[in-house]
Amino acid sequence: MPKFRIEFTSPTRIEWARIVTEWRSKIIKNKKYEIIEIAFDEGVKFSNFDPIHIVLLSCFIDELQTKGYFVRLDFKDESLRNYLFDEINLKNYWGINKIDHVESPKISDLNIWRITETGKEFYSISVHDYFKRSYFSGFDLSTLKNALNELYFNVFDHAEAHGNAFSFIRYDKEVGKICVAICDFGKGIPQTLRKKYNNFENDCVALENSIKIGISAQSQKYNKGFGLDNVTSSLKKGDILRIVSNKAILHLEDDKLNLKVYDLPFNFNGTLIYFDIVIDSFEKEEILEDFSLFY
Repeated sequence: MPKFRIEFTSPTRIEWARIVTEWRSKIIKNKKYEIIEIAFDEGVKFSNFDPIHIVLLSCFIDELQTKGYFVRLDFKDESLRNYLFDEINLKNYWGINKIDHVESPKISDLNIWRITETGKEFYSISVHDYFKRSYFSGFDLSTLKNALNELYFNVFDHAEAHGNAFSFIRYDKEVGKICVAICDFGKGIPQTLRKKYNNFENDCVALENSIKIGISAQSQKYNKGFGLDNVTSSLKKGDILRIVSNKAILHLEDDKLNLKVYDLPFNFNGTLIYFDIVIDSFEKEEILEDFSLFY
């Protein structure tokens, strides 16, 4: 008999964030290694299970395991069960030892990756090389690599998530976009920035300012950069960036002119990022053929 049963009845992303936030505050450290059951009702299916669900679930499981619980998953949809256990190999991440990455047999998915200090830059390079080799030979993917670098460095340098941070990337060929999902259970972007900038009166203001040039927590000596501006400045038509952090949601489409920031009715301790990149924005690489220019 599980000590707690946590039910997800809908795939709605904000509802998932609310449920996870609610249970994180309820569940305390446990030395008895009791069972917590996470149940997915009929409304949560393989067909509506997005990268954002995967990274949020990964962070949640990681925290429950760290607090001393065994986690059991219960499914109504067998296809979802097969996907999480057989393709993503979810159970392998929390065996005797925690694993940072397990290869996925599905070529369109770049499987769950735990964001670590030693691997934060290596992974963005791996993603870049993978997509270039598999799908986009001859195209310039430097904006994708630079955006991932900024996101991963921000998570590790500022979040103080103590290893509870995950990324998952999916290429949806039918709609022509790359979906990047990142979650950490750290301090959150607004909370981090409001410690440095006293004039940010609430989380919405802080999160909105996080994408402006020159705004950075500068929590590391080498981090003098532009905060999240390197990501937002690379947005092209059709791209969408969503950030949930503390008590704010940021939604940005195409460019900074299509920016909306909303109050969140609960405090999501950490940061949840969902980044859609339309592949039509990738440009052909310029090949210098006239070698006489070097003489």
